[in-house]
Amino acid sequence: MRTAVAISRLPTSLIALACALISPAFSEDFPLTIEHKFGTTVIENKSERIASIDFGGIGNLLAFGVSPVTVRQWRAMDGFEYTAGPCAEHLLTSEPVVLEGDLDFEAIAATRPDVIIALYSGIDSEEYEMLSLIAPVVASDYGLPWDERALIAARAVDEEANAERQIAAITDRLTEIAAAHTE
Repeated sequence: MRTAVAISRLPTSLIALACALISPAFSEDFPLTIEHKFGTTVIENKSERIASIDFGGIGNLLAFGVSPVTVRQWRAMDGFEYTAGPCAEHLLTSEPVVLEGDLDFEAIAATRPDVIIALYSGIDSEEYEMLSLIAPVVASDYGLPWDERALIAARAVDEEANAERQIAAITDRLTEIAAAHTE
C-alpha cells in the first residue's frame, strides 16, 4: 500500500518517463523500422520464420532462442552441418536449408521467411533488392562490431532486451578476465 501512495505522489511526467524506459525491455511495438546500410526496412509483425544469410553464423539468433529456416554455410571445413558450431549446435531446434556458395534466391523464397537477416553477409544493392522481393531484409557491412550486429539481429526478431542482457554479461565477463590478467 505504501508503494501505491508513494507512486501516486510522483509527477505524471516522471511516471510516463519510467514507463517509456521500461516498455522496450518487454517487447517492441510493431511495425518495427530498422535503419541499415541500404536504407530502411519495416517489419510489420513479429517474425516467426527467419532466414540468416550471414557469414558470421547463426549464433546470435540461437542465443535468442530463434532457430532459422535458412542458414548460410560459412565454415564447411569444420563439419558443422548447420553452421552453428559446437557451442550452439544443441540450441538449434530446426533443420534449416543450408545455402552454399552464391545466394540461391529460389531456395530462400521456398522457406517462406518473415525476415531475412543479412548482417555480415556482403550482399550488394542488387542482391538486397532481390531479397527484398522475398521478405524484409536487415543488412550491414562487414566492419560492424559483434555487439552491434547482435543488437540489430535481436531487434529484427523482437529480442532486443534479451540481447542487451547477454551483451552486458559478456562485457562484464571480459572485464573480469582482463582485470585478472593484467600482464
